[in-house]
Amino acid sequence: MKINKVGWTYFAIIEDFLTKEECYDIINACQGTWNYTQIPAGAYQNGWSTESQKRYVGNPFEVQFKNKIDKITGEFNRLTYEFNLLPTYRHFVNRYEVEDVLGWHEDNHESIEDLFKKAPARRISVSIYLNEDYDGGEFELKGIGKWKFKAGTAVVFPSAIPHRGHMVTRGKKYNYTAIREGVRGA
Repeated sequence: MKINKVGWTYFAIIEDFLTKEECYDIINACQGTWNYTQIPAGAYQNGWSTESQKRYVGNPFEVQFKNKIDKITGEFNRLTYEFNLLPTYRHFVNRYEVEDVLGWHEDNHESIEDLFKKAPARRISVSIYLNEDYDGGEFELKGIGKWKFKAGTAVVFPSAIPHRGHMVTRGKKYNYTAIREGVRGA
């Protein structure tokens, strides 16, 4: 795994993490589960702030390819931040249609309630690109770079770094997000 570093932020881009067949298996596992979400930009009472979010969210019910994701998040963590990781995840599939967008946000939005409940913290995010037959929809890590990835590419980064998905201008974009949790305060 090649680790990149810009300032305090480590990230990795892993091409061919999944085969195209595996990518389609994840998309197909979400059939019948898609829900459209439209969240306006703003700050919310739970301490989370975001720019506009318009997309469909699907649930493949179980963490797809968990062993592969465990391996890359474990290796990434060992080579970078050394968080005290848990074997738990939050995960979902995003489907973006024309004019859908995911504005600047962080995956580790932690509320005061989370702190008091000592809920697991979100530590490492993995975004896996499941198709490439669309226009627009570039992925951007704030202050680092903007990319359009081929199907099967995984991007591993700390959940605290702001990132976004640019507006899709043609077709449908699918990506699978898995967020590895860790012990709070470690």
